[in-house]
Amino acid sequence: MELLEQIYRTYRDRVQPEGKCWLFMDEVQNVPGWESWVRGRSETEDIKIFVTGSSSQMLSREFGTKLTGRHVSLEVYPLSFQEFLRFSNLEVGTELDFMSRKATVRKSFGDYLKYGGFPEVVLQKSAYDKELLLKNYFEDLLYRDIVTRYEIRDVSNLRNLAVYLLTNVAKLTSITKLKNNFSISQDKTENYVSATMESYLLFQLQMFSYSLKSTMRAGFKPYAIDTGLRNRVAFAFSEDMGWLVENVVFCHLKRQHEEVYYHSDGSDTDFVVKEGMKITKRIQVWYEDVSVNSIPDRELACFQKPLKGHEDSESILVTNDFEEVIDTAGGRVQCIPVAKFLLGLGTGR
Repeated sequence: MELLEQIYRTYRDRVQPEGKCWLFMDEVQNVPGWESWVRGRSETEDIKIFVTGSSSQMLSREFGTKLTGRHVSLEVYPLSFQEFLRFSNLEVGTELDFMSRKATVRKSFGDYLKYGGFPEVVLQKSAYDKELLLKNYFEDLLYRDIVTRYEIRDVSNLRNLAVYLLTNVAKLTSITKLKNNFSISQDKTENYVSATMESYLLFQLQMFSYSLKSTMRAGFKPYAIDTGLRNRVAFAFSEDMGWLVENVVFCHLKRQHEEVYYHSDGSDTDFVVKEGMKITKRIQVWYEDVSVNSIPDRELACFQKPLKGHEDSESILVTNDFEEVIDTAGGRVQCIPVAKFLLGLGTGR
């Protein structure tokens, strides 16, 4: 804290003695007592402070307590697919752009699935450098943001649990199932899962229900913050492609909406989006080879009847390259290629 005060006073004495100050502080979580200094200066000086950091400590409960009412937090995700394309100087903002560059966009989507959207990874030229960087990211998250912060001693089980969840993205699991798989206590399992979520290594998708008890009992689906990170450390196989696409769709929805769930009522729906008191979107992911244009009944089953009280919700089937509007007993279903969906063309914004 004393160091921060010395730097600020030097700036005021030698650069800008008066007037509003704009202060940018990066990775400041490494400086003890920074929150108290920020709070004190913001109350006594004409100053606007921007604080950034890559550690989960930046969103910790302690941080929020000390700066209550004095801060606005913004979460920054890895690159969206649209941002990923811009890193390759490829702007796709209209249907015409997409159609004229479709082959390039589809190839880029394959790269996005494989290596993810961390900016530094995207800028690397070789596959070796990309994979090395992703491996380092995982190690940093595991040891710096989880093991050190939560003072975890059983690193082996923590690592195995994290790798298991990354391997099984989009697949329903539960604390009980994980506890049995790894032969560790209920409390330890809950703490490890919570730590992986708070570190932003993984997200936890809950079931939509009007009953909180039903939601808690239903289990959850894990999704990785980045498919490149997941691919680097998980036991990945070629048949994982559908799960990876579902992970990318989830991250896209997570950026766009505050409340995203899965739904299970006889037939499962991959995602439902809740805005206010209404379910506004029902989304199913079906990613098959481009030569397949016959949609299995199981993929349309969730659309056969509307959600009670949410009959106006939009029904979307995210596909590989199949595009059409289908009439079902529950209403119209719009089939949209995943690349177009992620770019907000047709729908999906």
